[in-house]
Amino acid sequence: MAACDKQAPEKAAIRQAFKDLEQAYAENKGHHASELVTPESLTYYGELLRVAMDGKPEEVKKRPTMDRFEIYTIRHNANRKALKGLDGRGYQTFTTDQGWWSDPDLESWTESLHSIKIDSSGAKAWTYIMEGGRPTSYRVNFEKIDGRWRIDELSIREYSGRIIEESAQRERMNVEEYMFRLIEYESGRPVDRGAMQRPMPK
Repeated sequence: MAACDKQAPEKAAIRQAFKDLEQAYAENKGHHASELVTPESLTYYGELLRVAMDGKPEEVKKRPTMDRFEIYTIRHNANRKALKGLDGRGYQTFTTDQGWWSDPDLESWTESLHSIKIDSSGAKAWTYIMEGGRPTSYRVNFEKIDGRWRIDELSIREYSGRIIEESAQRERMNVEEYMFRLIEYESGRPVDRGAMQRPMPK
């Protein structure tokens, strides 16, 4: 049946783009990673960077779980001077090069790529994230731009946030404290809880 699938080459290209992004993150190749995600993802990262630098506690609190985790990661690992002037692409490139980009766990979703669907336009595609061999209600979306498939990382953020929330519940921690502990583990340095709640110093 696979030989009859006229979309097989496109599906293979999507799987390769997914693999290339995973490799770019693993090898700290920020510029390459930024070429493999959608422009909307990069625009969103620019907004997250703004909130990380200048957002007040009430603004940060309103953001979804994965956004807050990323904001705390930015505040823990960088300062205003290092991030000044960066847009979303520059932010992703810089942090990937530095080795602390809060990238999704792409490797664990490899099995999800066996059920890719491509719409009638041939420019958009998706696959449902699998857990235990069964599809969840969460999708990873893809978009073909200038002849090249890119990953819509925004489509992954809700699922990533759910994983954080469930992990915090298993550890019997509130979500914020679990995120701080996770950042400490990943960075090898203690987190200043107070600094996480304030805009970056001018």
